[in-house]
Amino acid sequence: MTRFSKVFTVMFILLVVASCSGRSQPLYSGLLRPVPTIAQTLDREEIGRVIQRAAVRRGWLVEPMGDNKVRITLNVRKHQAIADITYSSKTFKTTYVKSTNLNYDGKSIHTNYNRWVKNLEMDIEKELQVSGINPR
Repeated sequence: MTRFSKVFTVMFILLVVASCSGRSQPLYSGLLRPVPTIAQTLDREEIGRVIQRAAVRRGWLVEPMGDNKVRITLNVRKHQAIADITYSSKTFKTTYVKSTNLNYDGKSIHTNYNRWVKNLEMDIEKELQVSGINPR
């Protein structure tokens, strides 16, 4: 094997290993996020509606679970993510429930799950801001 062939083989192996390892990361367990100050005048029911509206706009299915809790489900091709969002007039938090085909091993999960949840949380904050400016 020539020197070029050895270098090429090693680089190819490193590329394959790097591409495989980049698909999972530690599970993002949502932080306790503050409801924007401008939206803290909204009642809990309205905050729940805003959260549900933001989730639906992102493509999540929404199931109210009683006082201050919503179960959300996202189906993308053969993947499914399920999480709960708990909320009050001051904070909200997204918590992982279960998933299908996202390689969850008790600590790590496919990077898409974390991206989906973080994007949703940003959308919730934006929707809360708008609802605080234009209360019903």
